[in-house]
Amino acid sequence: MGNCRVDQCQGLTEKVTGNLSLSETDGIPLAGTSRWSELSDQERLNQNFHAYKIFSTYLRLYLNNVPDCGQYPRLPDSIMELYTQTESFVVLISQLTMAMGLPVPSVRVPNVDTPKDWDRKVWGHHLLVELSNWSLRSVRDFSKLKTNLSSNRARRNQLR
Repeated sequence: MGNCRVDQCQGLTEKVTGNLSLSETDGIPLAGTSRWSELSDQERLNQNFHAYKIFSTYLRLYLNNVPDCGQYPRLPDSIMELYTQTESFVVLISQLTMAMGLPVPSVRVPNVDTPKDWDRKVWGHHLLVELSNWSLRSVRDFSKLKTNLSSNRARRNQLR
């Protein structure tokens, strides 16, 4: 998001948010999993698709309720850019899923009431932090997927 520091704009710091915990009930998908190495390629794709579909929806909701931040006038544009990139990633994941002959999962986005004031700031902060965590996980997931696909291709070539 460029030079825009959403946490500062929203008045949030690690000191303020450090004790807050995020749970699935907040509707924001968590990137962490204790069984990452056990996931199949399809599970990885499905989880990434699910997460980014929800992030896309929530970023759109957040865009409609961006806090006024005169100190960072580019914040709405930065959030819009992030939304567009997230939406594009959803399309790419669905195309990859179909190219692999797998069904594109349906996603039920949890209903979230538009948070007000402080809650909106905390929710927006958690949304962006967890989106950042997902981007790191996705790099790992797609690296693993690439390795698996390369191995499968090599095995097929040996069988010929």
